[in-house]
Amino acid sequence: NGMQIAAFMNYAKYNKGVQLSFFNYSDSSSGIPIGFISIVKHGYHIMEVSGTETFPVNVGFKTGVNLFYNIFEIGMGKDVYHATYGIGTMPSLGGRWSLSMDLTAGAIIKSTTSDWENLPVHFRFTPAVNFQVSKKFAIALGPSVNYFAFPLQSEDSFYKLSSYSFYEQTKADWYEQAWIGGKLAIRFF
Repeated sequence: NGMQIAAFMNYAKYNKGVQLSFFNYSDSSSGIPIGFISIVKHGYHIMEVSGTETFPVNVGFKTGVNLFYNIFEIGMGKDVYHATYGIGTMPSLGGRWSLSMDLTAGAIIKSTTSDWENLPVHFRFTPAVNFQVSKKFAIALGPSVNYFAFPLQSEDSFYKLSSYSFYEQTKADWYEQAWIGGKLAIRFF
């Protein structure tokens, strides 16, 4: 009950409050574990295979509880890869429907990357409608808002992540780009 705070790790048999730490673990939870990674044995764990406009092949893992979960994802596009971390929440819309809202940030890596200190970054916000087909299978579809920043001081050759954008600008040492995209995912629980 209440708040459990630690610098590195929290453990609870049953979490009824809020866990706040780098790593949280509980057997079950009606509360919210907030951290870099939270594992609830009888909580929310899914594998996700998805496609977006810039990365047609992605594999992700989400863990925590429906109200707050961690996202780990890797993906690939045309000569471009990404490694992503994020957080999300998934309130119920009733019946088999829910709304997942994911916020992710990741490093973009080309197959020719040589400057590992100046990697481009990609941020994505994705509100997606989920339909629970069966107990262990769901489909999600939704739009996304994307932001990409390329460090111009990088030794790697400059590129744009998306071929279209609603915002594009070069500021100081960064090229910035923003666009609306989409995501289609299948989720296995």
